[in-house]
Amino acid sequence: MLGESLAKVRSMVGELTITGEPDGADVTVNGQSVGKLPLAGPLHLGKGEIEVELRAPGYEHASKTVSLAGGTPESVSIVLARTSPPPDRPVATVATAPPSVRAADAASTAAPAATTIIAPAQGTEPVSGTPSSALRPVAWVAGGVGVAGLAFGVIETLVMTDKQNAFNNHTAPSPTPTDPNRRLPDCTTANLTTDCSQLRDSYQSARTLAIIGYVAGAALTATSAVLFVLSRPSPETRVGLTAACVPTLDTPGVSCLLRF
Repeated sequence: MLGESLAKVRSMVGELTITGEPDGADVTVNGQSVGKLPLAGPLHLGKGEIEVELRAPGYEHASKTVSLAGGTPESVSIVLARTSPPPDRPVATVATAPPSVRAADAASTAAPAATTIIAPAQGTEPVSGTPSSALRPVAWVAGGVGVAGLAFGVIETLVMTDKQNAFNNHTAPSPTPTDPNRRLPDCTTANLTTDCSQLRDSYQSARTLAIIGYVAGAALTATSAVLFVLSRPSPETRVGLTAACVPTLDTPGVSCLLRF
């Protein structure tokens, strides 16, 4: 039962290695950003059709579709081509103004009537949505089955305890002249009656099922935890922290906004 559950989980997950050029190109998988080239390592994704797309400034974007099978590694490589400039594009020229004009412009912009400054905090990352990995549904399924297995083990433990008590407390009539209603335990003897044999078999069956439930539940719960760790977003797509400050116009002071 445990082996079948683990094999089923492995058959739903594949490993995809993405390479290409140029370095720094944005990589998206099924429309979700997973980082920039070169990636830190292979991606663990649910099996099926996987669309990989690369985008980079100054290059034509390109995409490929890969059929990912569960339990086997796959690789895809995409090399972007540079975009050619449109024909007859005018060449921009930079004209240098005379020193007197530059001085006049600097004087006119030195003290504006109202100045707005927006400064992101240093060392923070841009805020972006966290992509939902294809491994997350598999992790939820494995976790749910694991919890169900642990609950099944608890139920069978209760059944096992009940059968054990019934076996130990089972009695049979053993009257005497002084006590015609006398009864004695009969399941503790070497020769078990039919009722005692049934109670013993029920106890052993419940104990076996409880062990299977505990082992399978623990294994699937651990597998779910591992899949949740693997499905976390990469550092490139993790939500960051941004701060912005602007001077107030009506009263002296500064107004700041913290976004995370």
